[in-house]
Amino acid sequence: MTQPTLGLLERLRPPPGFWTEAALGATYSADLLTCMAVLTTMDGGDGEQVRYGRVEAYRALDLLREKVRICHQAGRVSRRDGAKYPSLALLDRVLVPIRLPGRGSFHPKVWLVRQMADLTTIAALSRARGADDGGRRRRDASYGVARDSHPVSTIR
Repeated sequence: MTQPTLGLLERLRPPPGFWTEAALGATYSADLLTCMAVLTTMDGGDGEQVRYGRVEAYRALDLLREKVRICHQAGRVSRRDGAKYPSLALLDRVLVPIRLPGRGSFHPKVWLVRQMADLTTIAALSRARGADDGGRRRRDASYGVARDSHPVSTIR
């Protein structure tokens, strides 16, 4: 599986010895495969690398479905490969559609994660096309803070 850009999965994975206690993510659109990868990453796995197989995904969903919510703009769920992976429908408890009044659009890109009782992580990520180059060049920005560590920020 290809991981999402900007190191989202690396930022959301609990350090060794920690586990995800609760999480709230906010995004404009929700890709179901990416949402499942996020849950699997937040479960952490048992080894140095997270495995993204079906067993690991079901384990993560079972452990985190009552602890994690992913808010997204209503009507903006991507069901890419949904026919291939019907189990993605199990994410319905995790996904929270947001409908703003009028023509408003819900468009934040923020994650708030509590890992064990001792580590809280905030990650804000964004990707946009630059107007100065005709929209050809991407601008990525991310900022992460974890208690007990130094803030890390990246702008590309």
